[in-house]
Amino acid sequence: MQHSFEKVAFSHISSILTAMNNSQIAGGIFCDLQKAFDCVNHRILLDKVQFYGIDGKFKTLIESYLTSRYQK
Repeated sequence: MQHSFEKVAFSHISSILTAMNNSQIAGGIFCDLQKAFDCVNHRILLDKVQFYGIDGKFKTLIESYLTSRYQK
């Protein structure tokens, strides 16, 4: 799994650097979610997502992912 993440990260970073070299606006969000939700209270996470202004389809996606899931 680590190998595929490295390839994706390299590809995105390369695209961002190319855009910056062409005086374009570039950005990226990188999230390694592997096992991340095993140690986080989902309600607190969703409250923080809302607090930081994440809403709309992305917030719905996060809520959907966390619904009916449990911690180990």
